[in-house]
Formats: sequence, C-alpha cells, structure tokens
Amino acid sequence: MVNQPDAGSSALEAPTFGGRMPAGSGDMAIETHGIKPIPEDNRYGSPWRLFTVWFAPQMNMTGVFTGSLAIVFGLGFWLGLLAMVIGTLLGSLPVAYLSTWGPRTGTGQLPASRMAFGATVILPAVVQWLSSIAWDGLVGLFGGEALSVLLHTPFWVGVVIVLALQGIVGVFGYELIHRVEAVMTVVLVITFAVLAANLLADVVYAVLDPRTRQEG
Repeated sequence: MVNQPDAGSSALEAPTFGGRMPAGSGDMAIETHGIKPIPEDNRYGSPWRLFTVWFAPQMNMTGVFTGSLAIVFGLGFWLGLLAMVIGTLLGSLPVAYLSTWGPRTGTGQLPASRMAFGATVILPAVVQWLSSIAWDGLVGLFGGEALSVLLHTPFWVGVVIVLALQGIVGVFGYELIHRVEAVMTVVLVITFAVLAANLLADVVYAVLDPRTRQEG
C-alpha cells in the first residue's frame, strides 16, 4: 500500500510559505519566507529584542486618547491610572504566554494560533483582519495629518507617504521592523517626554497665574 502525502505537509512545501529568511541580526535583505516554521539553525534573538517591537507601537496618540477616557468616565487621575495599569497587565498576559510558543514551534503568533483554535481560527482571523485595516487607517490619518503640517503638503500626500513607508517596511520584513522599532522607541520616548513637560508647564503656569486664581 502506497502512503499518500499529507495535504498539509505538501502545502507547507509550496514556495508561497517558504523562502529566504534573515540569517542573523542586521541581515536587511528582503525576506520572502512565509508562515512555514523557522528551522532550528535559523532561530536567533533574545527577549530583549521583543521589547522595542511591542513598546514603540504603543507610544502613539491613540494611547493618549485612551488615557483621556479616564476623565470622560469620571475616574480621576489615580483611579484612572490604576485602571490603565491593570488593563495593560491583563492584556499583556495572553500575548506574553503565546510568545513562549515561538521558540518551541518556530512560528509567529498568527500561524501558531491555529494550534489553539483549530478550524475555528477563521473567527479570530476575521477580527484580526478588520483590526489591522482599522489600525492602518488610524496610522494613515494621524501620520498623514502630522506630515501635512510638518512638510506643508496636502493631507492626501502625507497619507500616501505614511502608507508607502509602511509598505516598504513590510516588504523587507523581520529585521527592518526590529531596526525601525528600536529607533522609534528612542524617538517616541523623547517626543512624549517633551510633550509631557510642556503640558506640565502649562498646568503650573495656569496654577501660578494671578488671573487664573482671580477667575477661580
């Protein structure tokens, strides 16, 4: 009796799923590897490298808007801060646990999720797909608006530039994403530190201004 090849194994051998992958840190060549598991001898990196990949995307204006919801709901500063800390920790736990699957399976979290969901993976996949569209839309809107103000260009030009840069990073893949996020972590921390200092200076000025006290 002749053993028939497994359909799943045959599919993973297709060029669509395999391809070139980074050989090590700093390998900036275009990545063509798909969702096929990474071989043992091609796995590298450390938990510290993941820090900037997750940290930089959270340092954006959407986080500021989310924080402002504490005031909208009347929680006040300290209770609102506590709610955000608890929410961040609870939201991080599943991601932290799922990230431990990578070294064992050689796959990213999206393809590895099939092991947890099986055939029902289509449901979270659709949610993730819609979430990605919304995320890219927000990045294009906020980034396009910022560039149009900074470069004195029409709004649509700024949006095109932002989306084009996103596409370039996606084409190059893993190593370029790590490099960009490491740089953006430093840039965004400095940016938000300056923003926070300016906001605090405005608050202090408003408190010390005699006209403010008289109006109060």
